[in-house]
Amino acid sequence: MTTSLSNPNLCCSRRCFGQFPFYCISICSVDIYDGGIEPSTFGKMHQREGIFCGNGRDDSVFVTLVGLHHLTASLLMWLGLTTQNPILWRHGYLLETGYEVADLLSMLFSLYPYRLDGIKPEAKIGLLLHHLPGLCMAPFVMTTHLYQNVHLQNIGSWLLAGAGFSCVVCVGIYTLNYKTQMPAAAALFCSNILFFMYARWYVFPLEALALLDDVSQNEALKGTPIETLLRLGGVLLGIFNLGVTVDLLPKLVRHVLRAFDGITPIETKTVPSSRDSMILKRHGGDTARRSLSFRGSLTSELLSSPILEAAYGDCQETDFNDGDDGNQDEKNRMDRRDLSKKRK
Repeated sequence: MTTSLSNPNLCCSRRCFGQFPFYCISICSVDIYDGGIEPSTFGKMHQREGIFCGNGRDDSVFVTLVGLHHLTASLLMWLGLTTQNPILWRHGYLLETGYEVADLLSMLFSLYPYRLDGIKPEAKIGLLLHHLPGLCMAPFVMTTHLYQNVHLQNIGSWLLAGAGFSCVVCVGIYTLNYKTQMPAAAALFCSNILFFMYARWYVFPLEALALLDDVSQNEALKGTPIETLLRLGGVLLGIFNLGVTVDLLPKLVRHVLRAFDGITPIETKTVPSSRDSMILKRHGGDTARRSLSFRGSLTSELLSSPILEAAYGDCQETDFNDGDDGNQDEKNRMDRRDLSKKRK
């Protein structure tokens, strides 16, 4: 929806540009509203702590990408498992392995999301523990026909499905307003915990023990490095599961308490600036507009510096008039002339 401002008044405690109709963009949703930035949905993400990234706005983008990938790979695995087509399951496994290779290279060479998006140090350690088992076992899984083992198929399918479900729930919670929708946020968080516990602490241990039992009874695999790698991979994934559980349980308690009392704080740490805010502070308005132009074709044409700060700042409720309406009116007229020239 692209409609102009019909009643330019104070919006989100920020002064609109006099009587000049302009477009306000809600970050991440790239929705356009009459009268300013919609604060209830995606507009407040940058005030929340992320799971992998320090800031919730950056985290929502990363988690969305990871969730889409994991759900696609788990779907291939599930289809291969239910149709008894191990080749199809193998495609899902290789899709996951390809992501792990790409993510480790991004970590090594400081590419997205490890360069500007504030990935937490503990998240890097967890991702290493998550990636290494699958990567190390991939050659043996492919060459020894382990991909035909139903227990390994169950492990891969459930772990990826659990991760994809968690990503969906995470982004869903980000879109909720804690003041008015906290019970829904707590319910989503509880459902995420239940799925996680079932996949990681019920299915995984049982299927892993059954897989090791099958390998120990296979004369071609018993006592080989493959069996050792499987055991080591199980230990690393167990450590990963434990670390995630220790991180999730206190958050679960806070979400439930907040749903009942309405005052328990969800965030216990200072939330760092988002990537957008860091770009603004580092490069200034002109460069920031170019860097952020991917958020919509309207951005580079319609956003001027005060509006950009309103959209991308760290939610400092500021009146950009600064008490000087006369100077601001003159600036508004100059901005209208500049934008008219650009349109021509």
